[in-house]
Amino acid sequence: MKIKGLTPRQFLDVLDAVNKAEETTICPNYYPVVRGRYFTVSLRLASSKDKYHRRSADLGCQGSTRRMVSLCWHGFRIVLARLFDAYPDAVVQTALARYKGREGFARTYQRTYWGRDTQRGAGSLMHPVAYGSLCDCSLEEEGS
Repeated sequence: MKIKGLTPRQFLDVLDAVNKAEETTICPNYYPVVRGRYFTVSLRLASSKDKYHRRSADLGCQGSTRRMVSLCWHGFRIVLARLFDAYPDAVVQTALARYKGREGFARTYQRTYWGRDTQRGAGSLMHPVAYGSLCDCSLEEEGS
């Protein structure tokens, strides 16, 4: 994702705050790369057994899915919400949306649950899956 309106160090501080508050290990896939007025970074987890892991979109053997070190939709929501709380005028561009400030994030993020194409989402054409359902967080939300 591309981020503008804060420094890479400030972003890493936001990640540290999220990790402490959520008791998880969200980390950058690589150190943020500065490119002019913005920097790029991708996020992952230290372990697929950690909170906010993503599951694969393929159904695999008998409908089971694999845990991945990728950050799930809910994990991204928490990181971006904390980022916009600390830096309300920041701009974040992801593969699914562009968030201009805290208001843009609040207005747009829920629409990314199914991804960019609301007819299909993740998975295949025959078995579409919402990005927001590719984790165990959705099971926890349903249970509460």
